[in-house]
Amino acid sequence: MTSKLRRPSRTRVVGHRFDGDIDIDLAMKLLAKAHERGVVTEFDSNKSCERGMDVVWFNGPPGKALRDLCAAIDALVR
Repeated sequence: MTSKLRRPSRTRVVGHRFDGDIDIDLAMKLLAKAHERGVVTEFDSNKSCERGMDVVWFNGPPGKALRDLCAAIDALVR
């Protein structure tokens, strides 16, 4: 008996958004790597001139990999 890994659903995605003072450069690097691995389907950011107004958002299929990414991005928010 062989086990098959379940492919992530292309129709089920969840969105996450983080606001605050964010290391945008590092966040975008993490998101680009996650996109290559299929953890996120789309992402973007906005670096604001006003303190505490940076935004990072991303969408992806639910699961452990996306939860781990959320924790990594959350660690970049000050």
